[in-house]
Amino acid sequence: MPVRTSQNRDLVFVTTVDLAAANGPAMHAINLVNAMAASDVRITLVAARALHATVLPIDPRVTIEWTANPRALGLPGTLGNIAALRQVWRHRRAACVYVRSAPGSIVLSAVARALVHGRLMVEFNGWLADEASVLGYGPWMARGLAWSQKLEARLADHVRVVTASLRLRSIEAGARPDNVSVIPTGTRLDVFTPLDRAACRRELGLVSERPIAVFVGSLWQAIDFATTFDAIALLAKAGTLLDLIIVGDGPERAALEQKARDRADLRIVFTGSQPPHVAARYVGASDVTLAPFVRARNEAIGLSPLKLRDYAAAGRVVVATNLPDIEIFGAQPWMFLAAPEDAEDMARALQLALQPSIGTDRAAAEKSAHDYAIEHFGWDRVARDVLAAALPAAN
Repeated sequence: MPVRTSQNRDLVFVTTVDLAAANGPAMHAINLVNAMAASDVRITLVAARALHATVLPIDPRVTIEWTANPRALGLPGTLGNIAALRQVWRHRRAACVYVRSAPGSIVLSAVARALVHGRLMVEFNGWLADEASVLGYGPWMARGLAWSQKLEARLADHVRVVTASLRLRSIEAGARPDNVSVIPTGTRLDVFTPLDRAACRRELGLVSERPIAVFVGSLWQAIDFATTFDAIALLAKAGTLLDLIIVGDGPERAALEQKARDRADLRIVFTGSQPPHVAARYVGASDVTLAPFVRARNEAIGLSPLKLRDYAAAGRVVVATNLPDIEIFGAQPWMFLAAPEDAEDMARALQLALQPSIGTDRAAAEKSAHDYAIEHFGWDRVARDVLAAALPAAN
């Protein structure tokens, strides 16, 4: 297939993500367009009008075109794909229309493929059929989403995926191997940076004499707190008391708070959603950070979690579930991997991350984490790679 090109340098980023939500998809979208805006490419963001302030500020160099937000009427956000069709027509001469794949985005991708003079680039952050299963939707929904995502993979001039496992899924779905790029997520290196642990604890009013574990992120079904709670309880039985601070919000918060109240053997604090600079201080206050995930959804498609990159940029050791695309960090001195849904193995990983024998090596491990993030995780690097795939030199 010949590369479709346009003479201009316009990239139109289209998403139905709720940009007011304090979750990974919204932060990913805003951080990416902000980083791309620092280039010589003109960036237009097409999104459903935020019902509140966006979770992060949007760079003034980004042109924002708000569309009608179906969420304002209590309707599914996926209807925003229809609302964005006018903008796709309006920008049909753009060099690239970049669609963040989501339920219903096949409508946008199909219209863009037919009308846009330049290129269609589609971003896969997950496999929609797997997410539907995790969220409890019926098999008919999973089949429909699988069909639509496979079609998007075939329609796109280029597919950007965030994990190697998703690349394989996309190729199996019909995308050409040379048209699929693995470009993982990033982190705000100016926000998540090494901070003095004692100063962060004083600022946050944390007076615990125990080590502190911190989780930052959305509280939804893909996060494995059941294993985490059990692992911390096992540590306590072995004589290592550990406080847990959960920073974030989401559909599972109420259930998790109830489970925490039922665990009298644990000390767990829920802070709710926090601005990034406050979340960074909780990470700074930690002795260890957590990235626990369930097998379902995550084992098949792999993971490129923002939180792991945030933790590393902040110079903190990480205990994470050993799943595809996380295991590649297993050799790093700041990463401690635990088998999925195995409380005993997570307790082992936590003990290794916390043990006094790390002693003077802890500073080296934390510096290694920050150095690795500087080299690999900045949003400027992500934006550079995305733009190189979106706007290749004309054949």
